Amino acid sequence: AATAASPLGPCAGHSVTVWGTKLVILGGHVKHFDAKQAGAKGAAANATMLVRVYEASSNTLWTPATSGPAPGARGGHSAVLLCGTKLYVFGGEDAGRRALGDLHCLDLETWTWSGPLTPQGTAPAPRAAHAAAAYQGRYMLLFGGGSTATCFGDVAILDARAPTAGGATGLRWLAPTMQGPKVSARAGHCGAVAGDAWYVVGGGNNVKGCTDLLALDLRGLGSLPPYGADDTPAIPLMWHSLSSTPPRDALSSEGVSLLVLQHPQGEASSGGSAAGNGGSVAPPTKGGVLLAFGGYNGKYNNMASVLRTPVTMAPLLTDAATAPAATAKPAATAAAAKPAAAAPAAAAKEAPKPNAQQAQAAAAAAAAADKEKQIAELKAALENARKDAEAAVREAAAAKDSSAQELALLRKQAATAQAQLETAQKGLEDARAALAKESARVLRLEAQLAEAQRGLAAAAEERKELEALRRQAKEAAEAAAKKGSGGLWGYIAGSGNSS
Repeated sequence: AATAASPLGPCAGHSVTVWGTKLVILGGHVKHFDAKQAGAKGAAANATMLVRVYEASSNTLWTPATSGPAPGARGGHSAVLLCGTKLYVFGGEDAGRRALGDLHCLDLETWTWSGPLTPQGTAPAPRAAHAAAAYQGRYMLLFGGGSTATCFGDVAILDARAPTAGGATGLRWLAPTMQGPKVSARAGHCGAVAGDAWYVVGGGNNVKGCTDLLALDLRGLGSLPPYGADDTPAIPLMWHSLSSTPPRDALSSEGVSLLVLQHPQGEASSGGSAAGNGGSVAPPTKGGVLLAFGGYNGKYNNMASVLRTPVTMAPLLTDAATAPAATAKPAATAAAAKPAAAAPAAAAKEAPKPNAQQAQAAAAAAAAADKEKQIAELKAALENARKDAEAAVREAAAAKDSSAQELALLRKQAATAQAQLETAQKGLEDARAALAKESARVLRLEAQLAEAQRGLAAAAEERKELEALRRQAKEAAEAAAKKGSGGLWGYIAGSGNSS
């Protein structure tokens, strides 16, 4: 049974996945008091991953009653919806900043956890802050991410319908063959799938932020033929660098959110967000719009950026196999026309081999076109390297200025601390002198007190002697009184003295 959830408190590194009219919110880093506000009890709130569901149609937030072995609490993970109702969760980091590499699945129909799962193949290294997306409702795409001191630049694919030895389908990690320009390692980036392209933007590594907008051509995965349980399928995927942004631009930030919006003349395709979440994927789009929002690059951004995707894949992801043929056609025609303009004898001599000449000319033209393409790619790579170097120089200069300002501030703080220390030392010396004076005064008072105590003791002795003398005088007076008290009766009795 589901229970109503408290309002969402401060949270970071969680995942949000669209499922119909619902948003499934998993995990995230929360402070201890936030967990208590969410209705959890003590440290048990961080034991397993929190699951919350927002129903957009009724504007309600509730917590489903899950069963099965739930994954540990974490943030920076990825969550991708495959096969309609299976929400796969990978990686992240725990409260101790330890990178995780386990895989779990939440069945959204029964709210049942399963895992840790052990697919066939080689699993990617533990990581957090990676980008993830769904493709064709079957594949989970992973790119980049990192741990405390390492950033990754690899791509991994989880096939949710891989063949098994028993004839059924299961899970399997696939290792694609990457082509195109070398992509720098990064973490904190975001990605979204539109048609057969996975767009990636933002992120950074331990050196600098990433300023390139990338697109990964997924057609090699989309056209993957059926393979056997013992096969190692070849999956060629090609990176394309589309553009570059300034180093301080919002699109070169970490933690950017990226979504695919529906195009007026086409269907939108679900993809991953900045947290790595994704959904079931529609057929290839006829066109769309990428919407990026937020990010952090030294300051928090609230900027929204829009990029229109092409109607077809051709303008963006050029097929390398067709470009040389189109370029080679005019060259082949010119080469074939050259022998026709020669002398008749020469033309007659070469007539038996027109096809060979045309083939050689076409091959030469294709080779020349390929060289020109390689030169163009090299120039583009050099230009990108130059831009990266200039950006690095600017960042280094900015870092130098910032370091100089921080050093000046630290020196000022050190001077202030030194002055405060000297003042404190002087105060300490004054306090020590005052303490010495007070100690001498105390000694004098103690001597006076001892003298007074001796005087009091002598006075007490004198008082005792006085009391003894008073008693003796009183006794003598009483004896004298008794002796002189005979009177007339004493005289009669003959006890009086005769004169």
